[in-house]
Amino acid sequence: MEEKNEIIEQRYKNLEKLKAAGIDPFKESFSDIGSIKSIKDDYS
Repeated sequence: MEEKNEIIEQRYKNLEKLKAAGIDPFKESFSDIGSIKSIKDDYS
C-alpha cells in the first residue's frame, strides 16, 4: 500500500510540474458528433 501512495504522490508532483510549465494536461476535449444510433446508421 505504501508503494501505491508513493506512485500517486509522484503523479501529483508531475502534474504540478506540467502546470508550472504552462501545460494543461486536461485541455483536450471532444466535440459531440452525434448519437450512437445516428453514427451506427451512417456506417451500417
